Amino acid sequence: MQLKQNVKFRTWFKASNNLHYKLFLDNVNYATAKENCQKYSANLASVGIRAAAIRSELKHSLVAGNTPIWIGLDDIKNEGDFIWADGVPSTIENTAWFEGEPNNSGDGEDCVHLAVRTENLWQLNDESCNLLIAYMCEIKL
Repeated sequence: MQLKQNVKFRTWFKASNNLHYKLFLDNVNYATAKENCQKYSANLASVGIRAAAIRSELKHSLVAGNTPIWIGLDDIKNEGDFIWADGVPSTIENTAWFEGEPNNSGDGEDCVHLAVRTENLWQLNDESCNLLIAYMCEIKL
């Protein structure tokens, strides 16, 4: 069993927080991204996204260019109350929003993605859950 698990996750990046990450470049909506991660018994990335050092590590190891990426943060259940995929409430201390975000533009931005607005700034933006973009899964092995 251990050998199968190692083969299944050999293409996943092990970050310094001992969690494994994989970037999937197929463009899907938030619900599909979440379901696809769950097929691996993983979540959309959340623990590593809350830590600036891990975000930087993931950016340099997994992401090329300014591809927006679904992560595990949304306020689908209650508008304005963002909850991470692992159940941790979003706070100013653990959520690196772009200035002016979240803004729920058009009353339809309930899901969150990582985005790059300047070369070295990789932060969070709320967006419509129907947007078709890449996604990142996170798992503890």
